Amino acid sequence: MMITLLMAGQHSSSSASSWIMLRLATEPRIVEELFDEQVHAFGHNLPPLQYKDLDELPLHQNVIKETLRVHSSIHSIMRKVKNPLQVPGTQFIVPDTHVLLASPVMTALSEQYFPDARRWNPHRWDDEQEEERYDEMIDYGYGSVSKGTKSPYLPFGAGRHRCIGEKFAYLNLGVILATLVRNFKFYNPEDRNGIPDTDYAVSGHSLSPFPKFHSRLTVCDSLYSPVLCSPPWSVGKDVFRKIIRRLRYMHAVQCSEFASCFQASYRFATQGKQSFRSTSYKMVL
Repeated sequence: MMITLLMAGQHSSSSASSWIMLRLATEPRIVEELFDEQVHAFGHNLPPLQYKDLDELPLHQNVIKETLRVHSSIHSIMRKVKNPLQVPGTQFIVPDTHVLLASPVMTALSEQYFPDARRWNPHRWDDEQEEERYDEMIDYGYGSVSKGTKSPYLPFGAGRHRCIGEKFAYLNLGVILATLVRNFKFYNPEDRNGIPDTDYAVSGHSLSPFPKFHSRLTVCDSLYSPVLCSPPWSVGKDVFRKIIRRLRYMHAVQCSEFASCFQASYRFATQGKQSFRSTSYKMVL
């Protein structure tokens, strides 16, 4: 079960993390709000994350939920009709010999359920629990979740056959987001605006929609001075390897002159510009 749970979530977590970074690059102020939320909850020293800490970061959870709403981890849900089913508001009857296919993205981007639905806005989840507004919560044995039978928010499916890794996915993405926000800032490169298109060609290998691999974004270190920049990186599987390698390097290497150590290892160019957190360097993904 654990192997299934861990392996099944690889593509979806990678896809969601990619979209989160790209969305944050278009809204740098949200990155600062996320960082401030951690400072407010844990203090300026930002101790290592604990499991219970994620409950203190509602905006982090809202960023994840909003990203999964706009960039759903699944593009379709299939269910076999067990009994003749009347389509609401019509005279059509679906016989029990049919299989229905539903698209969670269609309801998630519907103005009927989400005002200004195509706008990425994590704060839409601040005032009320949108899931609970439409549906009751239930625990199938792996944590309380929405039944999803009436909710327009369906990134993990609905009913008894919804994804059993939902809680693990939120935990996984929460840790990834909190760690990235602690160490990096995100911006679009100067020649780019908005977010890239979805690469549906990847569907042959994964059900999760990935951004097109030639997309780029800028990541800035929030801990060190001076500002350092990398050559352009394309959004793809190498992005996370480079970020993880960078995080390992930050915590493993002790340098009196960080800039020289960093440049020697990564050949990053130096820029003389201060950021409003500690300081930053840029990496284009």
